[in-house]
Amino acid sequence: MFFSDKRKLIILDDDPTGMQTVHDCLALTRWEQADLLLALSDEVHFFFLLTNTRALSRDKARQVIQQAVKNVMEAARLLNVETLFLFRSDSTLRGHFPLELDTIIKTSHLSYDARFFIPAFFEGNRVTDNDTHYIKLNEGLIPCDETEFSQDSVFGYSDAYLPKYIQEKSGKTIQAESVVSIKREMLDGSHNDPLHQTLQELKEDQYVIVNCLNYKELNSFFISATEAMKLGKHFIFQTAASAVKSFTQCDDIPPVVIKNSNSAPGLIIVGSHVTKTTKQLKILQQEGQNLAPIEIDAQLVLHDSDTYFEQIIKQAESDFLKGLNPLLYTSRRELSFPSIDKRQEAGMYISNFLTKIINDFPRKPAFVIAKGGITSHDILAKGLKVPISRVLGQASPGVPILKMPLEHRWSGMVYVIFPGNIGEDDTLKKVYQAITG
Repeated sequence: MFFSDKRKLIILDDDPTGMQTVHDCLALTRWEQADLLLALSDEVHFFFLLTNTRALSRDKARQVIQQAVKNVMEAARLLNVETLFLFRSDSTLRGHFPLELDTIIKTSHLSYDARFFIPAFFEGNRVTDNDTHYIKLNEGLIPCDETEFSQDSVFGYSDAYLPKYIQEKSGKTIQAESVVSIKREMLDGSHNDPLHQTLQELKEDQYVIVNCLNYKELNSFFISATEAMKLGKHFIFQTAASAVKSFTQCDDIPPVVIKNSNSAPGLIIVGSHVTKTTKQLKILQQEGQNLAPIEIDAQLVLHDSDTYFEQIIKQAESDFLKGLNPLLYTSRRELSFPSIDKRQEAGMYISNFLTKIINDFPRKPAFVIAKGGITSHDILAKGLKVPISRVLGQASPGVPILKMPLEHRWSGMVYVIFPGNIGEDDTLKKVYQAITG
């Protein structure tokens, strides 16, 4: 085993959905020394720091990563633990790339032979082949630059061919032709010598793309990469969630099924606006039982927050007391803003509104399902105010599930982190039905 009590993998996550493929590890929403000492001493040799940087401006994201890495390095020195860093980012290529790894490297004062970019996420049907990143849809493999994700109002991009993506996002400081490619042919188990040679030849912080369509190929890469690291190579990684599972050798477990065993209803909070979420929301409303849908008008949140909040939370409590499960979702229309900064400010304001519902809700729900990365992070960190928790596993492929600790005000409550762009159209309904029985 590559990791041990004295060698830990620290995963900085730009929202809380990177736990989609693993179980039993710790997830931290803050990084005070006591929390980090606990995590670094845990029997599981990797843990997540939920930085939520995708919801932040570039400057704020840089500050958050700097503080997190600085605190990790200080705590690790106290325990004499070697730290390896991985930045878990979006499998549809949205984010502050390459700011995150740049900041980790600069703050840690560590040098690397290579940084690997591995956005494949098999559970979400995202794969990389011939250096192009794809999403599997009904019509086949679609390059990411032909999907809604490339048109993101904050993190848009123009090319799914990853060398050009790196060139574009780095402001041309990294040229496409300088990017090294690990081809799938090197990962079939029969070309270990060429892969070993390629890894040994990497130097001076080279960018490397890893092509893979499945765990067999990804596992083959990480076996060779860890062997190279044992021989003295220094690597750092930016990946989606599948690589976390492969690197840590986390084993498969069945979906976690926790049925609501008491009579109390739960809460469902939907903040994500991607097309997948909207389709899932529609089916849940049409086919879910004992639901009380409550639409939250984003315009009213932005312009009449206090009065509107009281109206929404009173309605949710009233429905809850009737034995219904309040389904609170933001209005589906996309608002326009004069700048990216204003768009992010509005997003944070709306997220804070949703978080306050959880923070101020006067009853104990049996469960909370939060839909959307930023929404689920803010509810965990600011609404539920959980600084450290353990991942039970997944309610469905790519859908992490946590349980509130004994000392929490909602002790034992199930919390489902449901990413915005994961699952089939009926997956949200199925997760809801599994919990409500």
